[in-house]
Amino acid sequence: MKTLICLFYLVLFLISKHSLAQDEWVQYAVFFTDKNYSQYSIHKPNEFLSQRAINRRKRFHIPITETDLPVSDSYLIQIAQFGINTHQTSKWLNALLIKVPIQFNIEVIKTLPFVKKVEKVFDSSINQNKITNKFLLEGELSTSFDYGLSENQIKMINADALHDMGYRGEGMVIAILDAGFNNTQNVPGLAHLFSENRILGVKDFVANDGSVFEDHQHGTNVLSVMAANLPGQIVGSAPMASFWLIRTEDAASESLAEEFNWVLGAEFADSVGADVINSSLGYTTFDNSLDDHTYQDLDGNTTVITKGANTAASKGILVVNSAGNSGSDPWHYIGAPADGHSVLAIGAVDANGEVAAFSSRGPSYDGRVKPDVCGQGNGTTLLSPTGAVSLGSGTSFSSPLIAGISACLWQAFPDSSNFKIMEAIKISAHKYSNPDADYGYGIPNFYRAFLYLAGISLSDYSKDQLFSVGPNPFTDKTMLGFYSVNAQNITIKITDVSGKTIAMYSKKMARGGVELIPVNYSNQLQSAGIYLLTVFANNGKYSLKLMKQ
Repeated sequence: MKTLICLFYLVLFLISKHSLAQDEWVQYAVFFTDKNYSQYSIHKPNEFLSQRAINRRKRFHIPITETDLPVSDSYLIQIAQFGINTHQTSKWLNALLIKVPIQFNIEVIKTLPFVKKVEKVFDSSINQNKITNKFLLEGELSTSFDYGLSENQIKMINADALHDMGYRGEGMVIAILDAGFNNTQNVPGLAHLFSENRILGVKDFVANDGSVFEDHQHGTNVLSVMAANLPGQIVGSAPMASFWLIRTEDAASESLAEEFNWVLGAEFADSVGADVINSSLGYTTFDNSLDDHTYQDLDGNTTVITKGANTAASKGILVVNSAGNSGSDPWHYIGAPADGHSVLAIGAVDANGEVAAFSSRGPSYDGRVKPDVCGQGNGTTLLSPTGAVSLGSGTSFSSPLIAGISACLWQAFPDSSNFKIMEAIKISAHKYSNPDADYGYGIPNFYRAFLYLAGISLSDYSKDQLFSVGPNPFTDKTMLGFYSVNAQNITIKITDVSGKTIAMYSKKMARGGVELIPVNYSNQLQSAGIYLLTVFANNGKYSLKLMKQ
């Protein structure tokens, strides 16, 4: 795609009689020494943060600090006098991203007393043809006419268990930082997001044109992995969540400017109160090789984008990022910001749970486990901009799969911090006790993560167990769970104090499976009182008393 774009501009150049130099430009990041003369105060956060963002700070006892204050208007006004647009600022980095003609004398900015340093982050004179496709493995996006293809990717991580309990992302806000959301508004499988007003807004930090629907399709694919809702064809991991669509990535090039855009996007996501950030983006090398990262940079807190991701997490946001697609390349390792100390980095496995060859490997340079966990990113079911149910491959798609169901998990435990959610996800994974550089902690089991956050310990997986999941006593409805060591058929029966059978049904259990047992979802227990729920299994029966108030 990028090659086609470059050819298009080449044709424009041949037609034009203007000099190329007239159109060349440079981007700089201007860092400030302080935030003096700010018109804002940390004591009046409602002037620069949404109420939802303020509520998140209060809920998790996160102080509002100077990093939350916007960049000093006084400094921006002085720089604007040089004819420079000063709209793209980063409060976390205390910096301004400027775009100027290549002949502009940047020294006049460097010598200003409030400027700490200036870094070049983009140069249009450098060939931008280095990357042909930044996201999808070549040939891996293909239309499929099979229905229900998302079942494997959902059930592999036991996301369906949370969906069955009613946790589908309601009330959760996910910000997607991506390269564009081409034709999203016309994709039938995403139409419910618009009709139900669950696309909360869009923001473009690349073109600054207020629209993201005519740009790259990557974000549309990513969104569908979380939000699609075509029963029998594809259902996303958080089909009832709400979304902000934020463009920070320029698919036609690779430059440090995109890392700064990412930080701006994360700041914006924080300000509007996003709970989760999904970023199917990562950076290692650039069109200008002088800007390339090294493996040594991936120590968790060196690159601009990783610092921004860690700051986002410090504000209470769950930051989920793709590990990268460099596993088979000379680079081999994860990219930034997946190396972040506070970032949940997602690798990719195939439909059988085997790590994908392309999935970027760990560890981080400082020796931490990376990726953190894996989801299905090889042959992931998604939607194309035409609305077709398709297959794609890349950690770009395992990341939203995990991000979406993580939002559902957080929905179930709203008082848990983002770091507690991350901990539960890691602990639930199948290689938690023996992590490696391929899988990280492994493939998470979100039902086990749910049990962990609920305080239910299934430390002994050698015996069948019946346990409470929901409240008991309960007023309306509750939930129990049964863990089966081996594959077997079980019978579930509910009786009242007189022994009268209220409900009874049978279920087939898989080896190591967990059956959620809803109680009173059909209002079969109409009267308050004590009831007995019994599970009849191959090796005995298991009972729990229930009290309906």
